[in-house]
Amino acid sequence: MLNPQNQELASCNVVSNPDIFFPDDSDREAIALAKKICEGCPIAFDCLETAMADSDLRKWGIWGGTTPEERKTMMRNPRTRLRILAETKAISNDVALSMRKVGKTVRSYNNNSPFAL
Repeated sequence: MLNPQNQELASCNVVSNPDIFFPDDSDREAIALAKKICEGCPIAFDCLETAMADSDLRKWGIWGGTTPEERKTMMRNPRTRLRILAETKAISNDVALSMRKVGKTVRSYNNNSPFAL
């Protein structure tokens, strides 16, 4: 979950216009730009976890490199969570593969995390 200490580390802090993270659903270029900013962000997973835990945030914008549709898919189908997390670089491919092999859940600061498999 996001907190003031880790928010300072966010890649989006360098963006002067936060509207970049709320593109129109049909604007693929704007979505790609917002996702690119999230790529490699040290707190991408925390950002995504925050959005997933809040039903209002889940519906809007790019959070942790994911679109509302990707988050909706993650909520409906737990088996896709690791794949989407790896694709959006919220976690690395290696971590996702190793977790899938041993059947572990994604780490979480929140006991009610939507990322448990």
